[in-house]
Amino acid sequence: MNLVLPEGLFATTYHFVKLISDLAGSDDPGLLLGAAAASEATLNQNACVDLAAWAEHPVSPETELLYPPLAEWQAALRAHPLVVGQAGDYLPLILVGPRLYLQRYWQYEARLAQTLMQRGNAAISADLQRLVPRFAQLFPASPLGATSPANVGEGGGAGQALDWQAVAAANVLLNPLTVIAGGPGTGKTTTVSRILALLLEQTPDLKIALAAPTGKAAARMKQSLDLNLPGLNLPPELQAQWPQSALTLHRLLGTIPHSHRFVHHAGHPLPWDVVIVDEASMIDLAMMSKLLDAIRPDARLVLLGDRDQLASVEAGCVLGDICRAAPATSFTPERITALAPLLGALQLSPSSGPFHSSLEPFHSSLEPFHNCVIELQLSRRFGPQSGIGHLARAVNAGQAEQAVALLKDSTYPDISLAPLPLALEQGCLARLPDYAPYLQAPSPEVAFAALESQIILAALRQGVENVNRAMEQALLQSGALPTYQLWYHLRPVLISENDYLHELYNGDLGLTWNPDGQNPRVWFRHAEGHLRSFSPAQLKAHQTAWALTVHKSQGSEFNRVLLVLPPEPHPLLSRELIYTGLTRARERVEIWGDVAVLRAGILRKIQRSSGLVGQLQSGERK
Repeated sequence: MNLVLPEGLFATTYHFVKLISDLAGSDDPGLLLGAAAASEATLNQNACVDLAAWAEHPVSPETELLYPPLAEWQAALRAHPLVVGQAGDYLPLILVGPRLYLQRYWQYEARLAQTLMQRGNAAISADLQRLVPRFAQLFPASPLGATSPANVGEGGGAGQALDWQAVAAANVLLNPLTVIAGGPGTGKTTTVSRILALLLEQTPDLKIALAAPTGKAAARMKQSLDLNLPGLNLPPELQAQWPQSALTLHRLLGTIPHSHRFVHHAGHPLPWDVVIVDEASMIDLAMMSKLLDAIRPDARLVLLGDRDQLASVEAGCVLGDICRAAPATSFTPERITALAPLLGALQLSPSSGPFHSSLEPFHSSLEPFHNCVIELQLSRRFGPQSGIGHLARAVNAGQAEQAVALLKDSTYPDISLAPLPLALEQGCLARLPDYAPYLQAPSPEVAFAALESQIILAALRQGVENVNRAMEQALLQSGALPTYQLWYHLRPVLISENDYLHELYNGDLGLTWNPDGQNPRVWFRHAEGHLRSFSPAQLKAHQTAWALTVHKSQGSEFNRVLLVLPPEPHPLLSRELIYTGLTRARERVEIWGDVAVLRAGILRKIQRSSGLVGQLQSGERK
């Protein structure tokens, strides 16, 4: 291989390019640059490389070499049929239009698109008319229950905005696949609890599974659903059918040691009639493809998530792609007619006219897949006076100046911006009074409640390490930590490797209880809500957790959040990361960082290359 590749590539890429060169018996620059670009793309969380975006650009700052023009590059790749194929071929590289895939990721994307379309184009028969009285009880903001303005939640009733929670529930009754998207506080789990009530009342012996990408997210989902159970007025026999646990996706599908495969797949599907998955934005392309494969064709799948949050740390941006492929406010005329018994009087807006007649003329050419995506619009957590809500919307819209102005506006006491302390230790020392309820807790239970009430988040792993060191130094300086030892009293701990034997999962947050300095036990909250303790020797990979990365905080909520930005703009500091960090907070957000760094982060939007949107919109599965 004579081609000199740019510096800074992953070692995996060098090995892959050498393999392609050997298999093809060629050092053709177009082939090898394409192989390198495809490998780097997937290692940087893309499903593929968009050759059009790279064509005629410098290969690296250190060289004058350019990537070939698009047509020339495509021709160079097609000239090597031993290693480059088209959709349907089983070769190392797959070229589909301007997109070049590694074989495995093409298979994941094509299979996922196929199963999504199959589910999206199918329908489940349901007697909605029979559900009208109960639907009105569960959704008092819907036209069936809206008897006064006080009953209107997201909307409903004459002259009111559309109640998307009611729309979502009605659609789940008819869909094998439903995606319910929405930001924090929009009522995704509240809606699901009502959906479960409707489904159980129709089919009392329904088998229901709850799942999420992480154990932490699964536990929070189960707790949220359980909180809603008393208000559903289910009879005791149906309450007994309420889901008793929530699983990680790995536990749901069944892991096989040392294998990328799972116990459950298309040939051995899951036994559940309904599968509800929370925090779907965290699910990567490979996992989503395997999840869809494992669900029976006659079962329902409900995906919940915030499309604007950080996507998976692996390849793909699946939830975002699904939402982009199917506008969340559009339905086919047939679906609008089917929903009429429950939603016939709803309106899109105060001026749009009845729900049924206003949608049908405008969306007559939509495919059934468009019936699957609903986005909840109204945040009940962040009302009109919430600075967090206004700030999150500005960040999401890329309005950097508006975001900075909000942070400087004293109108919103729940948000603030301060410079990054010159000495991080002194900044942490000044914050120790906020940790008094934690540091003075008389029991693990009280300490855990305090630990879960606030968190420090950092954009980068280096920031987490710096904060952890600074907090420990501040504790030593203040006397709160008399002497340092690894398992000091109240050391917060984050699990970073799944442990199925002990049911401890990547992202689980715990605390060390060691008041005498001699007998440390590490406490964690189980998915069912109770606390459990372990010897430190029982823990797999873990780390100190006075601070978390924003990625690790996904699936969690805290009353107060301190978001620590890097000292300089960084490629990983993005709009999505800042939004995700902000929206972990229920009550207050403080940001430490430079205004210029914040602006740069808000203006940087993550773009991941994928062909999923195109496949879902045009059916280009070949």
